Amino acid sequence: TTGVRQHLAVTEPDRSYSPTTVVFFVLQMLGLDWGAVPEPVTWQLETARALAVFVFLGAVIQTVLAFLKRPLEGFWLKRLARGHSIVCGLGDKGSRIARQLLDRGEFVAVIERNEALSAVDELRKRGAIVVVGDALHPDIMRSTGVARCRRLLATCGDDAVNLGVGAIAASATKQRAGPAVPIIHVHCMDPVAFDLFRLRSATTTPGQATFETKRFNIPENAARLLLDAHPLDREMIGPESPRFVQLVILGRSAEAESILLQTASLA
Repeated sequence: TTGVRQHLAVTEPDRSYSPTTVVFFVLQMLGLDWGAVPEPVTWQLETARALAVFVFLGAVIQTVLAFLKRPLEGFWLKRLARGHSIVCGLGDKGSRIARQLLDRGEFVAVIERNEALSAVDELRKRGAIVVVGDALHPDIMRSTGVARCRRLLATCGDDAVNLGVGAIAASATKQRAGPAVPIIHVHCMDPVAFDLFRLRSATTTPGQATFETKRFNIPENAARLLLDAHPLDREMIGPESPRFVQLVILGRSAEAESILLQTASLA
């Protein structure tokens, strides 16, 4: 605006332009559509013109890069990415795991159906690539480069959904490239169901494993860590001791059930 104001003061000293009119001229110049400018052209205006060109080109480049960012990320993830971690589902469990992996400096890709979740924008800002879609769809799974990943974590919902995601991932890793074997971590509360899944998805060719499957259960792991940090018998209670341990659990939940089962296994 300073350059435009100085130019108008030189070329049209008898006229006075309001601040809004000066701003209008600046906007015209940014659109490269001011038209012919009467002589003499002051150095302030020349400087403003040059800056306007750079601002205009910068805006165009930013727009093009923003438009191409997602397609380029998708191409790189599907064709070139290696050794990355894939988190399927951005519920409470999945978003926490994705944050921890990013905190460790790992490259993270995420599959999530609901793009409106706040965790989607948060993780994108932190550098994760978010693929919007259903992890149960084979094309969506392959678009994450799962055959070249380090690990995949299925945290989409209940056991049936997570086991289904694990099965789709296992099928996709059969086209893997490279010596590394991806590890498919499935969040599953039912160990029997997981054992059946592992048997059905196991490779039939000895020595040609294309993936490894592992079960994890956050409530179970949390209960184990809780009892390790706070043992029930802080002082050893012998078989002849009149003392005994009492455990009171308030509420019914997966966490409460896991604490009870871990306590029984220790007893």
